[in-house]
Amino acid sequence: MSMSEYRLARELGNPLARGFQIYKTTQLWHSLVPMKRSGATAGEEEEVPSVFAQDYHRAGVNALDIERQQGRYLLSGGAEGNVSVWDLEQLLPSDTSPLEPTATVASAHKFGVSTVLYYPSDAGLFVTGSYDKSVAVWDATEMEIAFTFDLDASVRSTAMAPRAHHALVAVASDSPAVRLLDLNTGAATHSLVGHTGGGGTFAVSWSPRDEFLLASGGMNGTARLWDIRMAASCLASLDMNNSGRPRLDVRNRAHEVSKIVLSGAVNGVTWSEDGAYLVTLGHDDKLRVWDLATGQNTLATFEPVIRNRRPHNSNPVLTCLRHSDPQIVFVPCASEIIGFHMAEGNVIVKQRATQQPHRVSAMVHRPHTAELYYGSTSGKINLLAPSLAASPEDGQDETKEGAETSVLDAIYKSLVQNPITYT
Repeated sequence: MSMSEYRLARELGNPLARGFQIYKTTQLWHSLVPMKRSGATAGEEEEVPSVFAQDYHRAGVNALDIERQQGRYLLSGGAEGNVSVWDLEQLLPSDTSPLEPTATVASAHKFGVSTVLYYPSDAGLFVTGSYDKSVAVWDATEMEIAFTFDLDASVRSTAMAPRAHHALVAVASDSPAVRLLDLNTGAATHSLVGHTGGGGTFAVSWSPRDEFLLASGGMNGTARLWDIRMAASCLASLDMNNSGRPRLDVRNRAHEVSKIVLSGAVNGVTWSEDGAYLVTLGHDDKLRVWDLATGQNTLATFEPVIRNRRPHNSNPVLTCLRHSDPQIVFVPCASEIIGFHMAEGNVIVKQRATQQPHRVSAMVHRPHTAELYYGSTSGKINLLAPSLAASPEDGQDETKEGAETSVLDAIYKSLVQNPITYT
């Protein structure tokens, strides 16, 4: 359909207008640029001045999360052990001063905070994990710890099912077993044993469609699927070569061992919103997309521009399929953030987010928007937001587009503003 037909369908309430909404939202994703304070300037080699205050994570930002009910509060965890909450509704482009956090807890953990996580259905509770081998559950209103799980390994990543009747927190850590912690009882329920070798696990993520299905990434290059209801919980170990070996064959690998860092770690795992696909990121600088109906590697080939060497959890961020066509998968790449076409692998968005030698160390998508928040090892938090000066696509200049809109407006008004009489 042409843009004129989309606009007319929107004005007449035609369901085909859904395509117009997807088109416009996709335009917003394609026009992402770092947001900067009003009146602030930066040269080509200078970092864009952040809209967030910079004094709260001086050792670096390790983790970010945004609550899903309103998409209003941003939670950040730093390498110095601090935890901060930011009110994004107070973030205005016209502000000349940086945004200050609404609450900060200094030295919330003895060592660096490695992961932060809002409870999916209640922003009044959040979870933090740390290299001090503990997971803390917080009352977000009082900013106090409700209770703590003491583990025997440094925590790297945590995850909770977005829609579930259980309250289990999956934990990836230095241990090769994935731990499950129950917030209802305050106890560790059981461990998922399957990742072998040294180094433990890096990433965990629950299926958005099945509350009992969990994916994990290990230091040894394996990505595993688990059904936590089963005694033999591991369903499959993904095989990047689609070799036809048994699904639990010890030779199956999702990512190769990198010759540079001598690691095959799978440090990023993300589900598509419909639970049909899984995206993994590894230290071999590869993204892989898995069709979970078959467990096969889709063999999507991404441009070789990824640099993923940091020994830290780094889950890719996927745009919402209902609001983006094509679907875009964002990954941090040293000081840049790159967005790839999920099916074809070509680069769609590429923005410098921080200045070398610092790296992008955390990313999170704000629900219901085309905004991507990120933190860096410099301690700064900022966001990529749609450019207000995004140019029209499809070869249409603003004059032509405005003329088409005025014609459609005239047609619409002639249809709805004249009184209707019945005989």
